[in-house]
Amino acid sequence: MMKSVAKWCTNHNVSCEVSLENLMACGFGVCLCCIVSTVKGNLCTCTDGPVFNIKELKW
Repeated sequence: MMKSVAKWCTNHNVSCEVSLENLMACGFGVCLCCIVSTVKGNLCTCTDGPVFNIKELKW
């Protein structure tokens, strides 16, 4: 569903940020359990997020 909303926002030039849920084992980015793929490379949801701009995410 989030992917569909992101696509709609992109098509209609609407700014959008999403809050991602991910397994966060340590909360410090050490375990690399919560990696999300972005245009800036792989980021940790626990330390770099959990809110990301939809234009930064690689769906």
